[in-house]
Amino acid sequence: MAAECSFDVVSKIDLAEVRNAVTQAQKEIAQRYDFKGVVAELELKEDQAIVIHAENDLKLKAVVDVLETKLVKRGVSIKNLEFGKVDPKILAAGIIGYKRAKEGHFTLYPHVKMALTDLLKMGVRMGVVSDAPRLSVWLRIVGLGLHHFFDHVVTFDDTGEKKPSPKPFQKILSLMGCEPGEAIMVGDWAERDIKGAKALGMRTAWAKYGNEFDTPVSGADFELNDIYDLVGILRKLNAAA
Repeated sequence: MAAECSFDVVSKIDLAEVRNAVTQAQKEIAQRYDFKGVVAELELKEDQAIVIHAENDLKLKAVVDVLETKLVKRGVSIKNLEFGKVDPKILAAGIIGYKRAKEGHFTLYPHVKMALTDLLKMGVRMGVVSDAPRLSVWLRIVGLGLHHFFDHVVTFDDTGEKKPSPKPFQKILSLMGCEPGEAIMVGDWAERDIKGAKALGMRTAWAKYGNEFDTPVSGADFELNDIYDLVGILRKLNAAA
């Protein structure tokens, strides 16, 4: 499993020496036999964060050891560094690169990107509400190449509650800056996605093509046999508004 960490430079030090240490560490990692053919990288960001990601925890520790050695040799105390938070979006991108090489690609339902592209052209703003943990959600979104379509993503980590609780829906509505009646929820789980959204007064569209529960009646305002059906539905709703 891929691993990642970041350090923040927390004291006033010679950033040129930090930059030189990172460069030397990069060169050593590129040349060392034990790093050949594996994920092992580090980078100094503009915000003075040193981001490291590796194929596993063992390689991560090895990269950190190389960096710390280079820093000390250049007179930079490692006490000037502290572990920072990892952006789940960045981490997801790094892990996806590793997973693609090991396990292949995720797959989309037909016409998903075409539908999302046309919705963007129509000026429709989109977000995601998921019951999964933040990193798992971003792994899927980034892996499918959909991260550029969504303005906001709400996960279980953001509210501590799962659908049909109103909290996840309220959170995404707040982030998107819209009222329930101005939004439409698209989901394939009637008991969670549709029920929860309707209770708040949102319009609902059931992704029938993703029905894995043999649900006979969804209770949604619309049913989608193909995700592209949503484009026509929203065109009619917008024209009637």
